[in-house]
Amino acid sequence: MTFIDKLHRAAQSRGSLLCLSLDPSSNFLEAAVADIAAGVDRPLTALGDWLRTMVAQTADLVCAYKVAIDPYLLFGAAGLALLEDLLRHTIPAELPVILDAKHADWINSGLFARTAFDRWQVDAVTIVPFSGQDHAAPFLLQADRALFALCYTENPSARVLQDPAPEAEPRYLSLAREVQTWGIPSQMGLELEAADPEILRRLRAVAPEAPILLRGAWSGAGLATVDYGQDLDAATGDRLDANLRQTLQAGLAADGDGLIVLVPRAALSHPEPRRQIMQLRDRLTQAQTAVCGPIAEACPLWLPAPASTNTSAHPHAELIVQLFDLGCILFGDYVQASGATFPYYVDLRQIISNPQVFHKILLAYADRVAPLTFDRLAGIPYGSLPTATGLALHLNRPMIFPRKEVKAHGTQRVVEGNFTPGETAVVVDDILISGKSAIEGIGKLESVGLRVTDLVVFIDHNTGAKERLAAKGYRSHAVLTLGEIADTLFAANKIAEPQYTALKAIDHA
Repeated sequence: MTFIDKLHRAAQSRGSLLCLSLDPSSNFLEAAVADIAAGVDRPLTALGDWLRTMVAQTADLVCAYKVAIDPYLLFGAAGLALLEDLLRHTIPAELPVILDAKHADWINSGLFARTAFDRWQVDAVTIVPFSGQDHAAPFLLQADRALFALCYTENPSARVLQDPAPEAEPRYLSLAREVQTWGIPSQMGLELEAADPEILRRLRAVAPEAPILLRGAWSGAGLATVDYGQDLDAATGDRLDANLRQTLQAGLAADGDGLIVLVPRAALSHPEPRRQIMQLRDRLTQAQTAVCGPIAEACPLWLPAPASTNTSAHPHAELIVQLFDLGCILFGDYVQASGATFPYYVDLRQIISNPQVFHKILLAYADRVAPLTFDRLAGIPYGSLPTATGLALHLNRPMIFPRKEVKAHGTQRVVEGNFTPGETAVVVDDILISGKSAIEGIGKLESVGLRVTDLVVFIDHNTGAKERLAAKGYRSHAVLTLGEIADTLFAANKIAEPQYTALKAIDHA
């Protein structure tokens, strides 16, 4: 079971979006360190008792636990033994555990990932992501686990690092956008502390599918008390409930999930922590019902995707913007494979190094390929071979490919892979401009007795190739047209009027 599936199941069974941090208070730790220095052996016994009590009191109220590693390091080997006992034996197996390591050492990330996932059996780890994708990669090798990248904190002295000049994009947004390219959405989450729902809204906009671990949801109402329940006066309760509704509106993903709300530390200091956490859960559920409407009654937390209210947005708008941000769409004078010079260039070869974007592209291709009738998938060398391979695996269909250059030795095959003459192959290519490479590839396939009726491409430049293919008896299907890309990028303020005009001019040439 993947992290996100485990989280969904726990949230549904508990009726809760809450995540509890099993972290001892700073007062406890200061006293414990003093006791250790004095040779007193009380602290670990007291901490172990507290952990077992908190889990017993809250396991039916939360959807996950977060465990910070630093407090246990203060106690040395005995502290790590207590941490391991907590992770492996105290927390119920059906509840996901996020190890709050804030790991930042990319050199040892592989070793730490194996310790966290294989030995301690946690479901997710937090990192400080400034070492880049190399740091994150070892944590993402296990498809059933997740990674949370710290991207925003409300610590006042962090503002100079997170918020540049007003005219520039905040660095935390650039960071969030970058880490989304490191893994598939269910694996690559964000961690933030934000009392202001607007910060959360901006992050959700650049990471529409990522799970978000949120601290600070309760502080935006300006509460001065540690009691979040029925004892609040009416005005304070109204402020809290309004802030929770704004937080959910800002942070829930389009399908109604993806937000993990941390229990405030003050709740654990209350004489009745269980009562506090239960009241927090109830307030959050009420806020979600108000935000999501009657549909929440059928599925109170993880909801089906609502119908889009933006009928003008392209269904692949997010993917188009991601391709632009990755540098797959360049502007300048570029000579195309056909020999023509265009004022832009589309380079899709970079996508194979970005699993999240590549995954989305494969799904978009699959929507075009799956309805067709065929026996084999045929990728055109070299650009579309990774795509054809991914599609073959995704659709569980056999793949072949026509060679770009026929070998002068060995089998001297024109088409690689197993096939039987008379079978139908659907051709997969990346970009359709003149249709020359596609027609050449189809010719090789037909020369060995295969039938071809359909060609599927990612981008059609609308330069007449579709009509030329149709004249030869082939149907072409495109995920995107150049005009759709131009319209989407212009609407998202990614390109200026001259660039938009240049793209549209080619599209209508």
